[in-house]
Amino acid sequence: MLSVLMVSVALNDYQLKGRSEKVYWPRIKEIMERKGVPSSPEDIRRNLTEFYRHERLSERKIRRLNRFLSSDLAEKLWKASPDEVAKDFSQIWLNLSEVMEQNPHDKTIAFAMKALGIALLMVGRRDFSFESILPLAALALFLSHFHKKYIKIYKNKTMA
Repeated sequence: MLSVLMVSVALNDYQLKGRSEKVYWPRIKEIMERKGVPSSPEDIRRNLTEFYRHERLSERKIRRLNRFLSSDLAEKLWKASPDEVAKDFSQIWLNLSEVMEQNPHDKTIAFAMKALGIALLMVGRRDFSFESILPLAALALFLSHFHKKYIKIYKNKTMA
């Protein structure tokens, strides 16, 4: 359950109304405390949909929430033990990128995997590897940043 919740919330931790540690995660905590422990992915959907209706890019975030929670991956994670999640960590990363129709190296996918790793750490698991995914995500982020900078320089030179 914790793994599905953490991935669901992390997938929408972007384009916020302020710093996530002040305006996003504390609100999620309040919602979860008020609504209680979810008993299914559908409970997570109900609990978070109303919150996302009042956020920036609300429609997109609700679609992302629904896409993930309706997936076989969310169902698999819901039923999986921490042992299974730790063992399949790298494969979950690839599956998540497929479900979300994103590149595995995209920031939101890498962040969702970081959140999943934190969930594993919270239950005492340490036998999984961030190294298998995060260096590649960091490289992709660097290349993406470099590419944007190059395009900007190129446009400035050709417009001059």
